[in-house]
Amino acid sequence: MHSDSIKSIAAALIKARGNMRNAPKNAQNPHLRNRYADLESVLEATLAPLADAGIAVVQMPESDTGETVSVSTMLVHESGEWISSSLTLKPATSYAKDGKSLGVTPQAVGSAITYARRYTLAALCALTQTDDDADAASRPAPPPQRAAHATQPAPQTTDANGWTLRIASAQTAAELQSIARDIAKAGISGSDRDALIATWRERLAAVNAQHESAGDA
Repeated sequence: MHSDSIKSIAAALIKARGNMRNAPKNAQNPHLRNRYADLESVLEATLAPLADAGIAVVQMPESDTGETVSVSTMLVHESGEWISSSLTLKPATSYAKDGKSLGVTPQAVGSAITYARRYTLAALCALTQTDDDADAASRPAPPPQRAAHATQPAPQTTDANGWTLRIASAQTAAELQSIARDIAKAGISGSDRDALIATWRERLAAVNAQHESAGDA
């Protein structure tokens, strides 16, 4: 979404992007053991160049249903022009040490909000980053299991093409079907494909549930 005119903010964004560096991967996902650029890294890479170009960042989280959270990120130029992007996610289910489900905790909601803030801002600024922690925001973690054997290292996976973000951003079943076809054409295999399929199915279930809720309202 954007204001009626974006002439001034477009010129300012070109200037700001020319002064931005890519966000360094300064954090590590404890489950996937991959490094990624966290929110602090993205903010450090974007805020100063945007401010120098006369652009402020406004990020607004909200939740209407209690089951999903949305973040709208708006870039506002000193001319009054603006552009925005939003992302809706379903927070991960949390589990106690004994395996009992705790439902969606405030910490899980905060994780989803942080994830959405990071990705909407990076997308608006065309900032390069690594999508290594997508599962933490949109995919429930498995309940803990009693260790009968030594803990095996978690397999590494990458999502350099941004598939997980595309899945999380999809708002309709038709969009998800299109993404599924694109994934099939890309020839992704092994653990990467399995992880994407799991995330895709969860997002499809969430989209269908949202549509059913809307139909009942």
